[in-house]
Amino acid sequence: MRTSDSGNSIYEKFSSASAEKDIKKKESVQKVAPVPYRQLARRPLPAPDTGHDRTTRAVSVHVAGMQYRLITADEDGEANIRRTAERAEQMIHKVQAASPGMTLTSVTVLALLNAVDELFQSETAVRAVQQETESLRTAQAADKTNFNRLREINWDLKKEILRLQKVIEGYEKMGEESDLAKTPGKLLPLEELINDKISDDRTGDKS
Repeated sequence: MRTSDSGNSIYEKFSSASAEKDIKKKESVQKVAPVPYRQLARRPLPAPDTGHDRTTRAVSVHVAGMQYRLITADEDGEANIRRTAERAEQMIHKVQAASPGMTLTSVTVLALLNAVDELFQSETAVRAVQQETESLRTAQAADKTNFNRLREINWDLKKEILRLQKVIEGYEKMGEESDLAKTPGKLLPLEELINDKISDDRTGDKS
């Protein structure tokens, strides 16, 4: 009997304590003022990343009966893509015309081989042009050096000619002065007439 009484009393004790806690908790909750609801501004979601810039454009081309969608950045790129696709289509049609019984895969492979061969030939031609251009630049540099050297020689020869001309003029002037010193000076025609008249008059007086 005591055990049951103590057990009942313990149960009633804890149950009454929990009931009092619940009442106090409800009273404390009722005393708290409600918080007004406020809508927060949401940031706009970023645009999905498609892997391409917004300025790019898509170009649809047909090659060997298949449609391909390629991406380019500007109008020049679009024109280049269309020109390349047209060239590939022409090469495929050329192989098909030469071998009508071949499968499309074989035709495409042969067209690719032809394209690579043309690429190699173009690269070889470009290298040859580059070598020729380099040799022309070397020859041009050598010609420029020779031209500068010949111009300096020409200038030195001009200066030597001027110096020799002055030397010759000096010798000629010295020769004229020596000739004038050795030979008597010639009379002018009027002086000769006067001298002749004087001599004639002297002769007449003597006679």
